[in-house]
Amino acid sequence: MAEHDLSKIYQTFHGREAARNDLRRQFQMCFKDGSTRYVSISGKSGVGKSRLVQSMEWEKLAQEQEQQQRQEQQVPSDDSNNSDSRCYFVCGKFELSQLTQPFSGMTAALTSLCEQWGSTLEGQKEIADFRRRESRDVYALCTFLPGLYSIFGIVRTLTASSRGRTGSTSTDNLMHLTSDRESFGADTDHSVGTAELAKHSFQRLRTVIYKLIRAVVGSQQQDDPSVSCKKSIVMLLDDIHWADQSSLNLIKFLVQEDLGGPVLFVATFRSEDVNHKNGTQHPVACHMNELRKCSATAERLHTIPVPGFSISELNTIISSFMKKSKQETLPLVKVVHQKTAGNPLTVQRFLYLLEHRGYLSYSSMTCSWEWKDANEIRKAMSIESHEVVEVIASSMRFLGRGTVDVLKIASCLGSQVPLNVLQQYFATEQLTEESKAFALNQVEAILEQQVEKGVFCRPAGSNFFYSWAHDGLQRAAFSLIEDYRREELHFRLGKLLLAMSEHEESEARVEFLVYLATDQLNRATDFLLHEEGEQMKLQLIQLNLQAAKLSISKSAFYRAVDFLETGIALLDKETMWWSQTYHLCLQLHNYLAEMEYTLGNHEKATEVITEILGNAQCQGDEYRARAVLLEVAINGKDRNLVRGVEICLAILKSYSVEL
Repeated sequence: MAEHDLSKIYQTFHGREAARNDLRRQFQMCFKDGSTRYVSISGKSGVGKSRLVQSMEWEKLAQEQEQQQRQEQQVPSDDSNNSDSRCYFVCGKFELSQLTQPFSGMTAALTSLCEQWGSTLEGQKEIADFRRRESRDVYALCTFLPGLYSIFGIVRTLTASSRGRTGSTSTDNLMHLTSDRESFGADTDHSVGTAELAKHSFQRLRTVIYKLIRAVVGSQQQDDPSVSCKKSIVMLLDDIHWADQSSLNLIKFLVQEDLGGPVLFVATFRSEDVNHKNGTQHPVACHMNELRKCSATAERLHTIPVPGFSISELNTIISSFMKKSKQETLPLVKVVHQKTAGNPLTVQRFLYLLEHRGYLSYSSMTCSWEWKDANEIRKAMSIESHEVVEVIASSMRFLGRGTVDVLKIASCLGSQVPLNVLQQYFATEQLTEESKAFALNQVEAILEQQVEKGVFCRPAGSNFFYSWAHDGLQRAAFSLIEDYRREELHFRLGKLLLAMSEHEESEARVEFLVYLATDQLNRATDFLLHEEGEQMKLQLIQLNLQAAKLSISKSAFYRAVDFLETGIALLDKETMWWSQTYHLCLQLHNYLAEMEYTLGNHEKATEVITEILGNAQCQGDEYRARAVLLEVAINGKDRNLVRGVEICLAILKSYSVEL
């Protein structure tokens, strides 16, 4: 029953009136002048930043604003047309371990936007017009957002190795598509000119998305007050503290542009992560500072801090849920607030902890909630920290051993948990076929039970993945693993994922498993070197190169640099590493030089090029490095064209071409 299920405590949104009014004003200003605005919402993990945005009635707000504008402009109002005003509210969440989806938050939000756009007959006509006007860009957009193929009515063509496959999953967006081979670097040969291809692909990507958003809001209609339907977009970008730099650059570009109508970007981030990062400035802080320094965007920015619930707000929530008077619940609420600082997620898990320890219960005799004396609870509960992870971890320890074991391994896999990987891990721990079958069934049953408890959720349309309902839950489960066991678990998961990839036929599944395997093994390098030695280390270096190439093909350039730097760091610099693994070293350094140049790190690119030129065994092996060096000279901050000419002449001379 919902009345005694603690996971339902926040079904009704309470409080946050000041923050809600502030957010409402930002939308009103955005709607009134048809501009682009950018609101950042900061607060601690679990404080309810996303829920604040999702609780707003955006469609109703848009209709109210349209009606008000009509009255101010003295335009005749037709009540029958009020419902035609559309506000597209879309959400995209950035994930800590979303390795397979570059721009993960943006892709989710843009796909949802197009789905809503095409949900009406009018939208379908506009999509058809957009496809006719921008036919080449539409194909390119679909390779970046595979969910748009069906929306735009385009037949998806797969690579030969993937044709005819069945049982595709949500990871199929990793497939290389042949419908437009120039799109965003997909399915292209990176042997020469990777840096230029990468730079061009990002520029084209942002231009196509810019055109898409303008088409959705219908820029040609915004200046005509007689048009009955004024469209607006509210895009929630959740947890941008985990956004890759390419996503931040894309957001910056869109905020700076005139998108043809009211577009409100709302980004949430954890204040504790962005404000404190080992003495260095967090990428999101740099991102915000850059926008503030730009006169064109400074006035479009606004920040809304979200604190924990006050005692009064928390008492309203708990008394409403328990169907008790505020006077009755106040002593309990004061204890809960003292232990949780009013953090909504921590409050919920703390109440679970009270229930597990017998201090809080729902009586079937009286059909009401009962609890022990507040002073007794305060003395008995040893938790004094307000940290989300500590409180949640304490509540998780009281779950059954099998459940705790599943949660621990799931936390190692990241925010998205593939069911078959988790099942396979526990099946390999069993000795008999009967116990393996039991393990397979038990894992899914435990996950489903935790879905009901609000720990996991199933993404819409997916039967193969579970997602942590909040990253605080994942971090809490991971904290239950002893420090000395963490690398071992990552290593075992990495080996399992590699073994699974060898038996996969789907190209998309192989890529997905290789990504996951490489990430897991990179988290266990010390254990790997101790247990497996040089042969496994060489395999891991090759895996990092493979993962980097896949990242480049998906425009995930920052992620590619991570893989390349990890691979190079694994090389044994105390021995003749260039001579013993020459071709592998050459590829790693060539790709790294190209990626550093693409990302604007010209000094770093030059350092890598120097390393290449000092170890290349022939002129042909120097070509890619010299090509990047030429790009740095003519496109770098100094724009040294004389130096560029000198490099060109040196390259020609090395091939016996005299001018």
